[in-house]
Amino acid sequence: MALTGVLLACGTHTGVKDAEREETGAAQPRGTTPEPTPSRVPFTGTHWNIERLRLDDGVTAAPHGSAWFAFDGRGRVTGSLGCHRFRADADIDGRQVRIGEVRVSGASSASGHGGQRECSREQVTFEKYVKTLLRGGLRVDSGPSADMVFLVDARKDGFQLQRGAPAPLIGTKWSVQSLYEEDTQVPLTEIAPDIGEVHVVFAGDGTVRGNLGCNDFEARAEVAATTIRFSDPVTTTHRTCDDSAKAVEKRLLKVFREQAKYRLDHDTMGVSTGNDVPALVGGFSARKAVVTEEEQKEGEGK
Repeated sequence: MALTGVLLACGTHTGVKDAEREETGAAQPRGTTPEPTPSRVPFTGTHWNIERLRLDDGVTAAPHGSAWFAFDGRGRVTGSLGCHRFRADADIDGRQVRIGEVRVSGASSASGHGGQRECSREQVTFEKYVKTLLRGGLRVDSGPSADMVFLVDARKDGFQLQRGAPAPLIGTKWSVQSLYEEDTQVPLTEIAPDIGEVHVVFAGDGTVRGNLGCNDFEARAEVAATTIRFSDPVTTTHRTCDDSAKAVEKRLLKVFREQAKYRLDHDTMGVSTGNDVPALVGGFSARKAVVTEEEQKEGEGK
């Protein structure tokens, strides 16, 4: 059965087998399918979430919507494999796509010791499947709507991709990655190598809450189109922190007392309390956090 039919019909894992499929050896098509019509939406310049993938007669859903591709149209693809970020060269010729060597960077969000998320077993397995499929040539097929496309190989294995919507400022868990200081951007782990989770969540009631790397906090946040007026930050816990974590906490609390500009870029956010780069006074950069299954259930229960 063609990938489109399988993925549209199956929404759960059905036993993906042998993710370490040999790269050598010609893959044989599994029957004939109608020639797909060209996609009516630009494939490049769009953020595509991996909804599901099919490999060796099994269908697997992406873990918590955390895997995605973005092709820039200039020979590059970036994205997330499910936990880790990656980048690679991408040769696109019409509907044909060939991905070069996948270069993996840090985890998709900071959470826990050293600012790095420990990938779950589910994410590790899914990432293995994604990298297996990216080894060979792929073809872009149209989906049933303009917001869906398929990337498939000659065996009809591949990805079901859904056009991604930008993460909203309100309600998203934002994982703080670095601090702005004048004209530099410093990763949190350079300031505090053993920093715990640092995150913020903007609520619809005009507050912002989160964790500063040691203590929890809360502040007021008046959000406009491109600005946020912060005020009244307070720590709501009183944990013992080392000096480096206290330094991060102090600098973030200063941000939450001032008026700031913010910008969103799909799953990243920048908050600056000065002028535009390079004349930054303070602020931070953040990335949409990969929410765990436990956190997702907790949020649904509220």
